[in-house]
Amino acid sequence: MNDHPPCETLEAFLHGRLTPGAAREVLRHLESGCGECQRVLELRMAPPDEMDYADPVAAAFTAARERKAALGRERMEARLKIARLLAGRRSDGGAALAAEPGFWTWGLCEALLATSWELRESDPTGMLRLAELAAEGAERLDPEVCGAVALADLRAQAWAGLANACRVADRLALAETAMARACEARRAGTGSPLLRARLAELSASLLCDQRQFPAAFRLLDLACRLYGRHGDQHDAGRALITKGLHTGYTGDPEEGIRLIARGLRRVDGDCDARLVFQALHNILLFRVELGEFRTARRQLWEMRPLYARHADRIAQVKLRWIEGKIFVGLGDFGRAEAALLQAKEAFEEEGLTYDGALISFDLAAVWLRLGKTADVHRLAGEMLDTFRSRSIAREALASLLMLRDAAGRNEATVDLIELVAAVFQRSEPDRRPLPGGAR
Repeated sequence: MNDHPPCETLEAFLHGRLTPGAAREVLRHLESGCGECQRVLELRMAPPDEMDYADPVAAAFTAARERKAALGRERMEARLKIARLLAGRRSDGGAALAAEPGFWTWGLCEALLATSWELRESDPTGMLRLAELAAEGAERLDPEVCGAVALADLRAQAWAGLANACRVADRLALAETAMARACEARRAGTGSPLLRARLAELSASLLCDQRQFPAAFRLLDLACRLYGRHGDQHDAGRALITKGLHTGYTGDPEEGIRLIARGLRRVDGDCDARLVFQALHNILLFRVELGEFRTARRQLWEMRPLYARHADRIAQVKLRWIEGKIFVGLGDFGRAEAALLQAKEAFEEEGLTYDGALISFDLAAVWLRLGKTADVHRLAGEMLDTFRSRSIAREALASLLMLRDAAGRNEATVDLIELVAAVFQRSEPDRRPLPGGAR
């Protein structure tokens, strides 16, 4: 609740005349530490002979203060507990940590969720493990101690975090199950519109991975409206950026750029500098796709400090791939060849042979322009071997076989290479050079 409750609402709260939902809203506002509303309540408290009304309110204040202090202690203890969980250590009594009385706390669940989210790009396996622990911990908490309604919200957050971690780890069936649990828990909770928005946003990310884009976009629109209506402009901007990213990757890069730009105007760059970087990165990709190579080259040079700050080793390799594409678009085939070969070899050194094979489409087109037809034939054969080892659609493999044979007859063309690459793009899931949006 961002605004102060009206005086008549506070009066009704004192005398127990509010609905449970409205009473929860008032309590949340008071627990935020609003001294003004607490003074209003004190002035309206009953005289000594009617203290049967005032005592519950005083008790609520006391309980809120005690709970706030306890939560602070729990958060301080959480990091040590997480380290013990990950190390698999046992307590002095020999019982498993999970069974220790009082081990699981609200603050620990919050910390597990936050730490899991931080690992979403660097360590998907660790992200999943911590999300599993958060969901386990939330289910172990006692509704009578924590409050059944408030605990339902925490459980919804935990299960949604687990769903997102499963999605990042490509375990989509488990992600669906966890998200269903999250939605079920939310319905038993406070009815928080911001929690509803967050679940809609994460559900949309799952639907995008399942290539159900119209349904995903409806959920992102809902999330954006709810965030904006309740004053959370940053998260509303993040939802717009996510929609823009997937709009671009599903065939409308121009609209994707427009949506991402709208989202960037709403996000707080100081709060999430990496989100801004990822948004700008995807604008760069869409400009390359639109053939705006000079603008893309200028943006890339302006973003060099951001890549140095935010891009890891693999992202730097992918950036070299993007540079190769820009050189191709500018007609500088010698520099394009060098950039694409360097990126391809770096992927293979990292064991990412699939990504290296995808670069081969761009490299083959460059070699064809440079008259290196024998190299194109050899490269097409290598690509065929790589893709045969994966579950690639028959249509895509057949088109690649056609390219190899055409190269062997010196009949391959740039148009044919681009056609085969387009077939692969249609047959494969959404694979993007850097993660973006609500990862």
